[in-house]
Amino acid sequence: MNTRETVVNKLQQLPDPLLARVEEFLDFLIAQQQKQAVNVQSEDTLTDRWKQWFEVVDQLSVSTHQPQNEYQQRLLEKYRQQGLEL
Repeated sequence: MNTRETVVNKLQQLPDPLLARVEEFLDFLIAQQQKQAVNVQSEDTLTDRWKQWFEVVDQLSVSTHQPQNEYQQRLLEKYRQQGLEL
């Protein structure tokens, strides 16, 4: 006898008030299962989107240009004093 048959046999022995409680619990289990399936699917989608983003970013070119005004020059000097290379 498999698990399904065992459960059905036990359900047939229960009075109606207890069957109502079992039904509520089954609804809860089904809702939890559906919620987990949605979470897994959304995580997979999010992972794929991050992979696509990194692929695009890896193809970007970095341009180095000289400061065009005094503000840019001072900002670069400030960052370089902090040990950053731009």
